[in-house]
Amino acid sequence: MGTIFKIINKNYYTDNHFTRGVIPKREPLGGDYYDIGYYGGQKHNQGINYPRDGSYLNPESSVKYKFIDLNKWVNKYSINGKVLDIGSGPGHFCYWSKKLHTNYKVFGCDISKELLNHPINNNDDYKICSATSLDYEDNSFNAVLLFDILEHLSPDEVVHALQEALRVLKPNGYIFIRIPNRETWTRATWRDQAHVWLPNLSELKDVLTDNGFERKTIQKTTRGFPFSPTYYKIFHKDFRFPVLGSSIMLSARKSY
Repeated sequence: MGTIFKIINKNYYTDNHFTRGVIPKREPLGGDYYDIGYYGGQKHNQGINYPRDGSYLNPESSVKYKFIDLNKWVNKYSINGKVLDIGSGPGHFCYWSKKLHTNYKVFGCDISKELLNHPINNNDDYKICSATSLDYEDNSFNAVLLFDILEHLSPDEVVHALQEALRVLKPNGYIFIRIPNRETWTRATWRDQAHVWLPNLSELKDVLTDNGFERKTIQKTTRGFPFSPTYYKIFHKDFRFPVLGSSIMLSARKSY
């Protein structure tokens, strides 16, 4: 596929050949957009698909299966120490990490002041900051999470976010990414007005490699199929397949 992003004199630009995933006329939205109403289902007219009844705000609702599954995924890597949940939202990942007694402590950060300062926030330790400018010291975390975050950024901002993630990671630390897949069976994710950039698997691998993560350590899969809810009810785990799922799930290790 070649190089998606190139760095010249520390200024970033996007090679136009690799901008197929940028949705025309979409730009990143400000922090005020991601408020209680965003997660509470009050923005369906803008293509935001959180449940209208506000159940997403309750970590014990059906949303729990998502965060149990994500914790199990991270836990398979024997992560010990500190994990940074970038764009942590209501803090459901932190909530379930404690209930599942994982070996890591979750720290949250988000751009939504309303959300982080609201009693519904389940993160014990959090900061208000963006993915592109993390208010943390170098080499601070054993893992960083970017779950449903990068699609809200422009390609240039994605580069900044990955470099910030690399900076705060300890040597041999891991990054975990979940992001909508452009090459999938459904067009639903394109209709979400908050989505700006939708890569495919190859592009996501390239941008990680270009920004300090070891290509040989990249593990990838996709999830999100029409029969996934039924599969989960029967087998109590998510269905994953190498291609065509509505979301990409990818992990990689810092290269030094």
